[in-house]
Amino acid sequence: MGQRRSDGLTTALITQRGFRATIPVLIVLAALTGCENRLPISSPFAATPTATAPRRAQPLADAPPPEAPATRLDVDFARTIRLEGVTIAEGSVRTGQYLRVWLHWLALDLSQEDLRALGRVVDATGRVVGKEDDQIGPRKNYLSRSRPGDRQVDEMRIRIGQSAAPGECALVLAVLRPDNQTHVPITSIPGRGTGQNSLWGEDAVLVGAIEVTPL
Repeated sequence: MGQRRSDGLTTALITQRGFRATIPVLIVLAALTGCENRLPISSPFAATPTATAPRRAQPLADAPPPEAPATRLDVDFARTIRLEGVTIAEGSVRTGQYLRVWLHWLALDLSQEDLRALGRVVDATGRVVGKEDDQIGPRKNYLSRSRPGDRQVDEMRIRIGQSAAPGECALVLAVLRPDNQTHVPITSIPGRGTGQNSLWGEDAVLVGAIEVTPL
């Protein structure tokens, strides 16, 4: 009356009357049981390789602040805070990576605002390829709590954009008000006696050059 397969996967009963109806079932079963022996078949729906994702920026290791600035500035902002100088950790930085800058501050007067420092890396075309702003003063010790004569050194980490073109860039610093992000005016002559630094616009100062290199 029929034949029973005992291959451990399934059982197909073939009868004379239902022979035609069972042929498709047998074809499917044969394809399933023999799939491990088949060669892979290419498919138009196969996944295609995707573009390489941008590499993540490598975090900077903690480092102690320098005792004195490498570059002396003595730039006063609103007669309240003086940027005595900066220390640029490295003269070059790769695209997509961080540039470490130390900012050396001196409180000149009591401040009613917790001002913020703004650092920008600008290429030869005037395009900003890296930017960072942070409060002046350590965490939980805002500028408004400082007294005249207090000194502090802040670390700023500026990430350079992945699309930045290699070449020499300018490092520019300014001070912002926390409420509306407007620039605090410079009230002194930057680089007095050194001739190494100059104003960048009206309320920012050029503090050095950075070489951006490809990753």
